[in-house]
Amino acid sequence: MIASQQVLLITHHEYCNQEIPSPFDAIDVDQSSTRSTSTFVNFNTPANKSTNRWTSSETRILIEDVAKQRHALQKVKDARERERIWDRIVANIQTSNIVSLALKERAKASIQQKWDELLQKYRDVKDIIERTGEDAVQND
Repeated sequence: MIASQQVLLITHHEYCNQEIPSPFDAIDVDQSSTRSTSTFVNFNTPANKSTNRWTSSETRILIEDVAKQRHALQKVKDARERERIWDRIVANIQTSNIVSLALKERAKASIQQKWDELLQKYRDVKDIIERTGEDAVQND
């Protein structure tokens, strides 16, 4: 087992005609016999959004690393080559000495999703500016 992954074995016993307080009480269970079940739960996956939040410094690092590969990403046509470029971006982030442990442990899909979200926010703001003629509001 990898040290960074926390896998917990949960054993749940159900006994005939015995009430056991559980979040699963609403589930209809056949209690005609005694059963024992084991379930592996991987707590390495974030349980809620707050543990999956990106800090502003993590976001800046992502922007800087993608900017270094910007020209390659813009000119690439082949999806496999695009994936190789993203592999390099992720590897640079994960081997960097200046990034947080949380950022180093983020999966490639999470990093790409964050980039896609940033691009969408950028496009949304750009569209609003073009429609209204107003300047963008800068958040510090």
